[in-house]
Amino acid sequence: MTGTTLYLATFLLVDTAVLLGLLIYFICRRIKRRRIRHYGDRAEQLVEDTLREEFQGAAVLRNVFLPNGRGSTQIDHILLSKWGVWVIETKSHNGTIRASGRDWVQLWGDKVVYFHSPLKQNEIHRKALEALLREKKAFRGIRVRAVTVFTSDKVQLPRGKEGIVRLKDLARYVKGGGKLSSRRVPLTGELHGRYLDRQKILRLESYIKKRCVKSRRGKKEHERRVRRRDRNRL
Repeated sequence: MTGTTLYLATFLLVDTAVLLGLLIYFICRRIKRRRIRHYGDRAEQLVEDTLREEFQGAAVLRNVFLPNGRGSTQIDHILLSKWGVWVIETKSHNGTIRASGRDWVQLWGDKVVYFHSPLKQNEIHRKALEALLREKKAFRGIRVRAVTVFTSDKVQLPRGKEGIVRLKDLARYVKGGGKLSSRRVPLTGELHGRYLDRQKILRLESYIKKRCVKSRRGKKEHERRVRRRDRNRL
C-alpha cells in the first residue's frame, strides 16, 4: 500500500468515525427530547384531569400560546373558574429541587440538572394573559394568578417558596386564594360567582381561544427560543 493510499484510507476511516459519532449524538438527543416530551405530556394530562374533576363548570385550556413582546409564550394550562383566573405551569421533576434566582437545580441520584425558574417563567405567562385581557374592556380588572405544580410523588420541593405546590394540593391552593394554610377561610364559590359567573367564563374562554397564536411558524419559533435559552444556560 502506497503512502497516498494509506493516507486516503486513514482519512476515510476518521471521516466515517466522525460522521458515525455525530449520527449517534443526534439520535440520542432526539430520543432524550421524546422522552422528556413524553413525561411532560403525561404530567400535563394529570393536571388537566385534576382540574376537570375538582372544578366543575370551569373552563380548562391546555397548551396555549399567547402573544407577548418577544413573539409568543406557551402556557401549560389556564383555569377559568369562579375561583378566578389561573395560569398553571407543570413540572414532572423527581428528586430534590433547589431554588436560586433564575436557575433552579434538580438533584436526582448522581444527576444534576439545571432548569429555568418556573416561578419567573410563569410570571411571564401571567403578565401575557393579563395584557391580553386588558385589551378588552369587559375583562379589564380581572386578576390573573399563577401557580406551578409538581406532579411527581418523588419530589422534594424547596421550603419557603410561594407559588409552588404538589398535585394533591393544587385544588386546595386555588380555592384558598393562593394559600394552603388551614387557618385561612377558603374563598367561596358564592363570592366569586358574582365576579366570574358561568357566562363570563365562557366569554373569557372564547376570547382567549380567538387571540391565541395558532400558526405553526409562531409555535416553532417559541420552541427554538426555549432551546436556545437552555443551551446558553448550560
